[in-house]
Amino acid sequence: MTSSPHESRRDFLTRSTQGLTAMGTVAAWGSLSLPSSSVASEKPRSPVERPDVFATHAKRARKIAVGPKDQIFVAADQEVLVFNAQGQKQNSLPLPRPARCLAVAGDGRLYVGLIDRVHVFDAKLKEVSVSKRFSEKTIFSGIAISEKHLFLADAGQHVIWRCDLQARMEYVFYGKNGFASPAEFFSIELGTDGNVRVVNSARHRVESYRSDGTFVSTWGERSRTLEGFGGCCNPVSLAPLSNGAFITAERGQPRVKLY
Repeated sequence: MTSSPHESRRDFLTRSTQGLTAMGTVAAWGSLSLPSSSVASEKPRSPVERPDVFATHAKRARKIAVGPKDQIFVAADQEVLVFNAQGQKQNSLPLPRPARCLAVAGDGRLYVGLIDRVHVFDAKLKEVSVSKRFSEKTIFSGIAISEKHLFLADAGQHVIWRCDLQARMEYVFYGKNGFASPAEFFSIELGTDGNVRVVNSARHRVESYRSDGTFVSTWGERSRTLEGFGGCCNPVSLAPLSNGAFITAERGQPRVKLY
């Protein structure tokens, strides 16, 4: 991957750790893992760098994102916790209902999905708007942001909402053959090509769509091999890297893989 150390660190924090959060690592342990800045005294068991860990003290943490200044945002319980890059807590944003997903735009705006509404905060973490209720069946589980659009994964209806950057509804798409994922693991991310990647975990694959909902491609299969995805519903999360590659996270037999 051709990127600076700063970019690769941010990629790791923003993306791959989000996958681990989805598998329950943060929720179960109440802690987060950071890339270690020191050299381990013994040989690691895998090529993955040993992480540093800091406690969130949350009962249930669902998602994680990293802002432009390397601030770490954690959707946990009924608030968003804000940490610096060293894991020191800087702020918390109370919410009326549990935070289910979140994402940070390049200009620092923070989008937080509750069960059926989106709360928008400016770069100074001041709440500036709250969306209308999308549907009585809506259960938000993922957020992705492009330069023009906000994409919301709705696990209650298994659809993707496309909105403007004020979280106003524009369009909804249903997938080529429908989406099938457990509510906690219906994840979406924006690839470097601008297409939306959707985790269709019950079908053991990742699907790519243009912003208008047009199907582009799919990859993945059910298999116990390293190349495939095992269990009933995997992967549970994915993360695009700056060179176009992807990191996936699996539950059951926890695995994080690079494609």
